[in-house]
Amino acid sequence: MKQLELADSLLKTAKELKIHFATATAFMQLKEYEQIFGQLYQIYFSLELPDTILPYKNALSEIREFTNEYKKAALQVLNHIITETILYRGQYCIIRRTDPVPGLASHIMTNLGQIVAALNEGYIPVIDMQFAENMFTPLSSGGSVNAWELFFKQPFEGHNLVSATSAQICTLKDGIPNFMPYYNMEQLTNPSYMQLWKDAIKKYMPFSDTLAEEIKNVEQKFPFGKKRILGVLCRGTDYTSLRPRNHPVQPAAEAMIAKAKKIMEEYKCDYCYLATEDESILSAFRDAFGEQLLVSQEMYFHKEQNIALSKILTEEPTQLYEKNVEYLTSLYLLSRCNCFLAGRTGGAVVAAILNENPYEYAYFWNEGKYGIDDVTALQNLTIASVF
Repeated sequence: MKQLELADSLLKTAKELKIHFATATAFMQLKEYEQIFGQLYQIYFSLELPDTILPYKNALSEIREFTNEYKKAALQVLNHIITETILYRGQYCIIRRTDPVPGLASHIMTNLGQIVAALNEGYIPVIDMQFAENMFTPLSSGGSVNAWELFFKQPFEGHNLVSATSAQICTLKDGIPNFMPYYNMEQLTNPSYMQLWKDAIKKYMPFSDTLAEEIKNVEQKFPFGKKRILGVLCRGTDYTSLRPRNHPVQPAAEAMIAKAKKIMEEYKCDYCYLATEDESILSAFRDAFGEQLLVSQEMYFHKEQNIALSKILTEEPTQLYEKNVEYLTSLYLLSRCNCFLAGRTGGAVVAAILNENPYEYAYFWNEGKYGIDDVTALQNLTIASVF
């Protein structure tokens, strides 16, 4: 059997076994699993794949009973085999999103979904903002820069657009995947589901070195880890003025402030860290919390914003870059808080999955979606309908 065929067989078997361990209710005897893993190791080493698998292999072999510990160790071995086999096969998937409106948090969510989809299909994922038409196109300097890499590293070090476009096999995913982190309540309140995306963003979406250094410098100015902090994400400007259909209704600043005060009192929080782009929301929170309010952002916009914020930012590339650095920094700082309060937005999802230590308390505002089940839509329905 040719080497590539062996690799395909190894990938297929490892994926099937991983699904078995993750979903099966009935299991085989330990000796049967040992035989299967023995065959996988034989193929793995015949392909001269990295011996970095040895610590995982040895840890699994030391467990002599079929327990949850064994399943966990087995999944670690299988994950390593799958990853190294995908890299060995050298087949790529370019991920891009052609849409001028969505902001960076939305791109993070869709890209995570596409990364998982590409890996499930056996491809090395590469994110492309260099040849995609979206709000970050102005940062691509006429196609010489991959704007994604200004904020994040690629999922696999050393694998980029040059690697992908020069590969013999390269496919494309453009748009919105079916499976991705999202801001519906079923996902936001499901710990197992959120953990999947926490693991994915940590492994496949590390910050760029420049952004990581910027975040570190900003974080040091605040008492994270020393004082108890409530994080609040409150959207305004274009979101609340345009009321985009099928997007979650955002709470009023007054309602958020009232809820924030209750949370701070109940969970003994010393400070409230606010992330917003709306200067009127910032002003309201300053009036309400005074010296207890923490902010890291410097760029704010008027509440009466009747055009998409993405359109304003794309008019000036420097502002576009700096605002998104601010934005990502604020989402990371929200992930460092003890408690979290937010309207349901892409930013809220990203902050929640960046959070490695579970929030003591998290509350996501849920008042339906604009144009579907918000107050105005329900009033119109009541007027037009006979019950």
